[in-house]
Amino acid sequence: ERRKYSGASHKIIIMRTCCVSPSRAQITDARVFVLSSRRRSSSCVSCSSSSSLNNKPRRYSSSSTSSSKTALRAHGRKKGESIPEEFEVQKLANTVAKLLRGVNVVAVGENEKANHQLSELLAPLLAYSPMSVPELIRGISDGKSREDIARLEGDAEALMVENSVHEQLSQFLRVSLATCGANGVGALARGDCWAWIFGMITIWVDDEESAKLSEENPERFPQREAYELADIRVVLKGKELNEEEKGKTVRAVLEGVKALVDNDEHFAGKKSLYTRMGCRGDWPILQAPEWDGTSETFSENGLSGEEKSSV
Repeated sequence: ERRKYSGASHKIIIMRTCCVSPSRAQITDARVFVLSSRRRSSSCVSCSSSSSLNNKPRRYSSSSTSSSKTALRAHGRKKGESIPEEFEVQKLANTVAKLLRGVNVVAVGENEKANHQLSELLAPLLAYSPMSVPELIRGISDGKSREDIARLEGDAEALMVENSVHEQLSQFLRVSLATCGANGVGALARGDCWAWIFGMITIWVDDEESAKLSEENPERFPQREAYELADIRVVLKGKELNEEEKGKTVRAVLEGVKALVDNDEHFAGKKSLYTRMGCRGDWPILQAPEWDGTSETFSENGLSGEEKSSV
């Protein structure tokens, strides 16, 4: 299968979850290649928590998509002129927002600033609320950052605080979330801590240098195995988005999200159902309500029993 994504000069990879057997589609140079994916990794330290947050996102009502005729008239385009890039991106974003039906988007990866940049760029396009896990941690920890907590109280405490924020945010809607980088030792560098964000569209913000180093010495970058659980992977040239990359990266991400939903009409519905079922970690194959976490039942469309009728 071949798909074209115009305007994307950098690499973007879609890791889509299939119904019976998870798979990923790598998008580079406008070609799609299906790759086998790994199962979720596990760890002995629990990531459950029950801390509460007082910070709740503002709700924005998504505006209806403007017709091309209206957009062009507002811009004053004359016959024969090309459509401005910003109108094309906003039109695509409006389509994606409708397809997502309120499902959150989250940027993950080691580059905390890049996570924040992508979250801030996507929020206004999707009419979502931008939120930052590092900022929320400071809000509930008397101004202490995640790094401060790890230094003063230990890595385990920092892990629990970070994961408590993920737990609370898992119940929100229409949020564009930026997560902690934590130099590859944060909660999301552990596969067993992804349970709270599997109900969101997960975007791994990677960079060329880290990707090259990990290929040469994969033992030094164990966190990348967890990041591979993401739905979409974007590979930047540097450690953060420069002005030249911002527009292309945002458009490529939106096209990636649209491709995920187009390839599976139940994708957004399954994400929402996963959250309503309590974020039990049974992604991408949703199990019956009585599931005890010991064994999994597989079905043709990634749903089992009552879940099929609930999407």
